[in-house]
Amino acid sequence: MECFLEDFLSSRNARCFVETAVRKGHPVKGCFRTIHLTSLQRVSLGVLLGVLGGVDLGTEALSKIMIRALGIALLAPFMMACASRGNDATSAVPPTVPEWQDVAHAGWQGQRLKDGRFDLSSGLVFTHVAKDLVEGGWLRVSATATASSADFNVWIHVFDANGHPIARPLPTVCEVVGVVKHCTNSSWIGAQGRDVRLAFYPGEAAVVIKLGPIQQSKLGTEQRSVRQRFSALLSQVRQLYYRSDEVDWDLAEEKAALSLRAPMDVDPLPTAISLLVSSLPGNAHYIFRSDQPAGSDVVLPSCVHLAGSRWRLDLPGTPDDGAAEAYVRRAHACLTKPEAKSWLVNLTDNFGGDVFVQFAALAPLLGDGPHMQFTNSQGNSFVVSIDAQAVRLQDEDMVRWEAVPNVANTNTVFALGPGCGSSCEAVAIAVKGRFKTVGQSTAGLTTANETLTINAEYSLALTSGLMADLQGRHVPTVTPDRELDDESLKDVLNNGRL
Repeated sequence: MECFLEDFLSSRNARCFVETAVRKGHPVKGCFRTIHLTSLQRVSLGVLLGVLGGVDLGTEALSKIMIRALGIALLAPFMMACASRGNDATSAVPPTVPEWQDVAHAGWQGQRLKDGRFDLSSGLVFTHVAKDLVEGGWLRVSATATASSADFNVWIHVFDANGHPIARPLPTVCEVVGVVKHCTNSSWIGAQGRDVRLAFYPGEAAVVIKLGPIQQSKLGTEQRSVRQRFSALLSQVRQLYYRSDEVDWDLAEEKAALSLRAPMDVDPLPTAISLLVSSLPGNAHYIFRSDQPAGSDVVLPSCVHLAGSRWRLDLPGTPDDGAAEAYVRRAHACLTKPEAKSWLVNLTDNFGGDVFVQFAALAPLLGDGPHMQFTNSQGNSFVVSIDAQAVRLQDEDMVRWEAVPNVANTNTVFALGPGCGSSCEAVAIAVKGRFKTVGQSTAGLTTANETLTINAEYSLALTSGLMADLQGRHVPTVTPDRELDDESLKDVLNNGRL
């Protein structure tokens, strides 16, 4: 909305506007710049002009008095609009995009090639920036590679006096323009911390990169729409976080909100949310790129004959939704082999994934009934059960499959290890005490995450609950009945001998 109250209350513009409105029925373009009115403002102007329509505007003094008195009384909506000018990106005068300026640094360290580029195949490339140069502003760094190169990581780390990172760096944004791949990252640098380190890390494959400048901006404004988005996300985080009652939310908000003042070409919300969750107890939450396509590699369950009628089922982490049905079918095909009379279920290399798909895959072994539960900060419990070819969370079907025989038997053994994490540990909680377990303790990621969308590129995985057994006891990590060293566990997996 364009704000014009100051001009309207100046005597020349006010007299010109009122006289032309009363005598000619419409304002003269030369007297007043174009205005856009809300409904409430139209009503206020209508009342004002109706009153002034019967006034003799022959004297300058009378017109000034009438205009100022009635304008102040009737045009409050315009006053409120003017009072808020500068707090929104839609003000009358568009803000100028802040200029990014190059920042001096300690010099890049890494494997530099003769042409000035850096080879990430031998490790990272990094440098340091004096914190007092960039404190209270935004810092960004970028690099380029050929369009066919693998993505690489651009990270900005801020460390405290003890060398601990203040917040995790945001995932890198890479885009291809023509024959060049651009990867960049940016971060707000607050008062906390002592050291600012910028680094490039290789991704899935080696890559040669050309470094761009390190730039900073201490200009910018806080946009009202960004503040509103931040407040909405803060409300969700505060409601869902499983240790919410331990957090000083006013202090956490105050620290994170400092980063909302940003250049126009930066969305500060991911950084603000990263700063917010970094102040929360526990460290299971994280921000991830939600706009990247899923990986193409799909690993499905497999079965290996060990000896006699004993078989091993290797159950990996679950794939993306598109392959979930194939994952369940493959596990069921293994478990229902007529020649298999006993099973060793290998969970030692299961990174997790969809907990309901994992339970569906093992349904022929686990059988119907409740198996474990999730609890949240409000004291609510959500039981995971298997019933009539479906995995259910409370009363809702989460995954369904075609009927298969129930093959549960006492000859089943589950192998655990630190490679069993997250939803794999939900399975481990369910089988501990019902089946024999061997191996090593699990990863200790026995929490439940809620995904919150930050913007089109980033999402937040927030810890919203805990995994518990059917008695409601939280299980931080699952320790097997029989603990084995690495060599003994390897022998069990290869030969099935316990």
